[in-house]
Amino acid sequence: AARRARPLKRVLGPLAYVAGAVGTAVTERPLRCAARCDGSEVFAGPAWQLMVGCSGAFGAGSRLAEADPADGLLDVVAIAAGPRRRLVRHAYGLRRGRVSDQPGVVHGRGRVVELDLPPGERLNVDGELSERFTVLAIGRTDQ
Repeated sequence: AARRARPLKRVLGPLAYVAGAVGTAVTERPLRCAARCDGSEVFAGPAWQLMVGCSGAFGAGSRLAEADPADGLLDVVAIAAGPRRRLVRHAYGLRRGRVSDQPGVVHGRGRVVELDLPPGERLNVDGELSERFTVLAIGRTDQ
């Protein structure tokens, strides 16, 4: 979605992400991936989207209500592959901050998050595409 949104940013501004997400939802295939929090598997399989964050803000007004930037933990949300029509409900859940309450969505939390992705898969890191991303420290350092 970020890759599709990039050329539209000048014309559409923040709506470029919505257009990118719609285009991606219509044409792309789910991503085979896995996520672990503190060594325990949270999700493994095909997913439409895999998100990791500490503040609960996922861009373009999307959010995760359970995330607490003061708790020193990362939140992981996986939207499992399924019917494309379900993506509309998930998008609405992201806007309301309640996507993790929906069927087909897995939420985990931990100090250390590990992702298994296909080789060369690019990550959207705060709106920028990157093939590599490592968090050395996040959250509170007194714990």
